[in-house]
Amino acid sequence: LATAYYLAKNHKVGRIAVLEKGYLGGGNTARNTTIVRSNYLWDEAAFIYEHAMKLWEGLTEDLNFNVMFSQRGVFNLGHTLQDMRDIERRVNANRLQGIDAQVLNAAEVQEK
Repeated sequence: LATAYYLAKNHKVGRIAVLEKGYLGGGNTARNTTIVRSNYLWDEAAFIYEHAMKLWEGLTEDLNFNVMFSQRGVFNLGHTLQDMRDIERRVNANRLQGIDAQVLNAAEVQEK
């Protein structure tokens, strides 16, 4: 759908057909866990997901339809030393890409 939308918007391609193999809306949007995020480890993935997330910011205005996009944070909880190392690695990788990310300790999480 995103490809069809941006072909029409940016390249003035008309009459685009979108074929869905499964049932309509049957991906992540059909469940209650839809998350648009950019907190990925690899630079290339972080960049493309950050760009995609930014596209959502103006989508309601572009479509003149409330897509119910609401930016919020996400907590990744670490229960072991290795979990925390993995989280810190991902946070550091994201921060190097200019993506807002931080590691909180238990007291800071409880306060939030």
